[in-house]
Amino acid sequence: MCIRVRLWSARILLVLVIGFSKRLSRLFVNSKVVLCIVGTYFLIVSVGYILNTVTNCYLGALNGIGKPSKSIFLMIFYYIVVQMPLDYLLYHLGFGLNGI
Repeated sequence: MCIRVRLWSARILLVLVIGFSKRLSRLFVNSKVVLCIVGTYFLIVSVGYILNTVTNCYLGALNGIGKPSKSIFLMIFYYIVVQMPLDYLLYHLGFGLNGI
């Protein structure tokens, strides 16, 4: 039951941060240019944390069942083979730092 409560609270927080990212940024700054940057940052970071959580849980499960070498291999594969080329591609396709 406790896990379900945590999952639902994480989902609710994710929806709130994504849905109100621009408004939340007003709590920290007053400039319109900075508001746009901070709002975009909140949007990117909120989605990134969810994806990072899934990755860390899976790698932690592999470590827990006694397969740390598979966990390390998958982590290296993810960062070197998937994430870095994808960051490079999205950056050069015109997304700039938002692509990364």
